[in-house]
Amino acid sequence: MLLTISAKCHACPTINSIEVFSDDYRNYFHNNQLVQNVWPDLTPSQREVIMGHSNNFYLCDTCWGDEE
Repeated sequence: MLLTISAKCHACPTINSIEVFSDDYRNYFHNNQLVQNVWPDLTPSQREVIMGHSNNFYLCDTCWGDEE
């Protein structure tokens, strides 16, 4: 089963989403697997959406770049 995971940027109105398999999300969220181990084929930006959804803090690529 696919889940749609979304995260809203805390610095702008951008909302990004990604679809992941529920088993993978369960492994990440409930079994404390590392995001890069669960989804090695996703880009770092895509993994940031998943982490941002989980920990309620997310910056989109544009705003993340402004922080440097």
